[in-house]
Amino acid sequence: MRRFVLSLVVLLGMGPAGYAQDQLRGVYGPPPGVAGTLGEVYGSPQAAPALPSSLANSLPSTIAAPDYGAEGSGPAVSVPGAPEQGQALPAGVRLAPIPGRPGYGAAVVNGHRVIVDQNTNRIFQILD
Repeated sequence: MRRFVLSLVVLLGMGPAGYAQDQLRGVYGPPPGVAGTLGEVYGSPQAAPALPSSLANSLPSTIAAPDYGAEGSGPAVSVPGAPEQGQALPAGVRLAPIPGRPGYGAAVVNGHRVIVDQNTNRIFQILD
């Protein structure tokens, strides 16, 4: 009885699956158009709608990048070789704190500004 029910379910389930395959259209690419012009196929580009004046006035006109310290800020540290991401700094280095980035500090390692994870004392990012 179980085999009969199972084969009935399988046979009834195959019909909709075959029908769905016949309904797929356009999955291989855009419809044909004039070579080299997508405007004919997709329509002309539209300009972005303007923001309402109440929202436009509340947005800042410029976005400032985070301040990771000025050139030469933080203690100067010398390590053998070039500084690399993940490299540990010598113990006892007092890092310059970075505003807005708790847990990270700035230093100058062999003339390169770096961001250091204060928990592990390892170089997180080399800025220049």
